[in-house]
Amino acid sequence: MKYKSIKLVILFIVAFGAQLTAQDLFPDGTPIPDWFRKNELTDIKKLGKQYRITAHGVKMDSNLVQTQAIQSVIDKAAAAGGGVIIIPRGVFLSGNLFLNQARICTLKRPQP
Repeated sequence: MKYKSIKLVILFIVAFGAQLTAQDLFPDGTPIPDWFRKNELTDIKKLGKQYRITAHGVKMDSNLVQTQAIQSVIDKAAAAGGGVIIIPRGVFLSGNLFLNQARICTLKRPQP
């Protein structure tokens, strides 16, 4: 019984210690840099012109594939020098979309 308790304590220490060190690593084992933990809310109004996809012909319809329509909004923003692509709350059916690195895409979180 005494050995069983000791084994249990050792197992707990090893498991708890592994969990503490795992918090500092990504799942692939690479270390998490400090900048990754620094996150702040951003005022998207200061980031450039806003392109709400529903204002550019994209329908709020979960049964209609709208990849082309959404991509055209992204391309319109790119042609104008960049901006913020806003996807409002709702369900939009789409395939692959391509964003340039200078573009910002904002997704509105659904209400519970």
